Amino acid sequence: MQKFYATLALIALIAVVIGLPAPARADSIQIEGVTVTNADISQLFKAFHTALQPNDKTIPLVVSMKSPSEMPAYDQQWHYAGIRNENLGAPTMQVWVSDKLTGTDLQNALVAAFSLALTDGGYGGRAFKQLYDIFAAKDAQLPSNAPDPFINRQQFAAALVHLMQSAEK
Repeated sequence: MQKFYATLALIALIAVVIGLPAPARADSIQIEGVTVTNADISQLFKAFHTALQPNDKTIPLVVSMKSPSEMPAYDQQWHYAGIRNENLGAPTMQVWVSDKLTGTDLQNALVAAFSLALTDGGYGGRAFKQLYDIFAAKDAQLPSNAPDPFINRQQFAAALVHLMQSAEK
């Protein structure tokens, strides 16, 4: 339970950093009007654990290593390409990662990309799916010539990376 309160404190800090309101109660937090609880955080961590299992087929996550020239100009290290239905098969969540990354940079890129995939796909739970949709909607409102049309989702992913890294400690 102590780890949960530390996690909520971290989420509160992240909320302040990205300009979100303070927690509503000690056992939950309001982010963009969405209540995130201990159960939501646990479900997101469980989804990460499942997605990282070798040969797991329960979470349809596809990782493609790409050269920088194949990556979007605004996402040179990693990119969540969305849920796609390739070749009339089952929908898969597509993650692209630069083949130039190694070590901690590669690990952080994978956690960021997986964060968006798992939250968009609903595997991180209802609250995190709602948050993904909110940040995607904010990105959709950006002008067509915005230098980074994924800026809001990237900030959401960065906050989730920080959450995951803090939980490891």
